[in-house]
Amino acid sequence: MAKGLRLPYIGIFLLFSGLFLLSRTLGLWEQFPFLYSTETFLFLSSFLFFLFYLLSARTQGYLVTGLIILSLAGTTYLPRQVKLPPFLDQTLFFHLLSLAFVLVFIFHTRTFQEKKRRNWPFYPAAILFGTGVLIYLLDTEILPVAILQRFDLLWPFALIIVGLYLVLNYLARRG
Repeated sequence: MAKGLRLPYIGIFLLFSGLFLLSRTLGLWEQFPFLYSTETFLFLSSFLFFLFYLLSARTQGYLVTGLIILSLAGTTYLPRQVKLPPFLDQTLFFHLLSLAFVLVFIFHTRTFQEKKRRNWPFYPAAILFGTGVLIYLLDTEILPVAILQRFDLLWPFALIIVGLYLVLNYLARRG
């Protein structure tokens, strides 16, 4: 590719999406149920974003988008292929999305010199994984639902503390 030539990646994705959805609407793929499925669209979309990531000098946004779409594809595809208990089916989305952010670290940010820029994917990964574990504990009744009532009091304080931290951190760096 010539230097300075930038492909319209989002335009290519929209063109692909429109053609795929139009062909589905017109019934062009009905004799091939696998090609006609939502999972196929999601898997192909994630592949396109991985390709955009490689072609765009490794623009992080394309990798994150591709991995998020891949986790959505896995969330719809895996329960049909493997019999999962209902509570694991509900937490699968959070765990696959958590894995997506760990993969962002492995494929993209692990080579960064600056620690903050390198390790950021672990924060959303931990939050998403923790959310999945919390849902699992609540669904299996290991953790009583009544405990969530205490979170009504904790959430505002947590938001205030995190907000203060971010504001004070910004002010300290500025002045």
